[in-house]
Amino acid sequence: MPLEWWKTLFEAGSAILLFLALMFGAGALFTSRRMNQRQAARLRDFDKELIDAKAELAKQQERAANAEHDATEAKKAADLYRLQIATANAQAAEADEKAEEEHLARVRLEERLVGWKLDASAQTRLVDKLKQYRNTPFDLRANPVETTFMEILDAVLRSAGWTRQMPSGDNVLLDGKARVNYASGITIEIAAYRVGDLGPAVEALVKGLNAEGIPATSQVALQESDPSVIHVVIGGKEL
Repeated sequence: MPLEWWKTLFEAGSAILLFLALMFGAGALFTSRRMNQRQAARLRDFDKELIDAKAELAKQQERAANAEHDATEAKKAADLYRLQIATANAQAAEADEKAEEEHLARVRLEERLVGWKLDASAQTRLVDKLKQYRNTPFDLRANPVETTFMEILDAVLRSAGWTRQMPSGDNVLLDGKARVNYASGITIEIAAYRVGDLGPAVEALVKGLNAEGIPATSQVALQESDPSVIHVVIGGKEL
């Protein structure tokens, strides 16, 4: 073949190759641009999702902070409520204690104002215990506030066969039978040298009164102006 033909062939091939190179280059450029656009869109979507996620996280953190604050406030309110309850309970207990103290004080005062008591059955029991010491001589010394009890005890002793004597001296007498005495409590006095013969009767009277809830005591006097009798001293109740 002549050289012109080959030249024409190569020139035509070069043109075709150039055309293909241009076409494929344009295709590669177009494809690259489309890929870049898609990646940019995806990146924008990712950024938007990231921003939204951060915003949601911030909201959740805010809600968590608010919940923690609410929990703290609720705990403070609960602690305050418990403190108020404890204070109220303490005040109620103090009020109850004070009321009980006032009640006891009122009861003691009422008991003191009412005086010593011996009901009918107690009087009978005491008479039975003292009968074996009949003819025991005694006199009475009483606080005026205990006149009623003095009369009762006088009747009990005389029912048991004891003999009441008038108190010695020129003292003012209570109901014509007892020396006025402003002592407290009930004391059964006896002269020291009469303990041997009158002591058992004194002991029986003290124990009998104690058994009935009356806190009587005995007392031995070393010097006694009238040692011939047992002195039954009836004082008022102590508060």
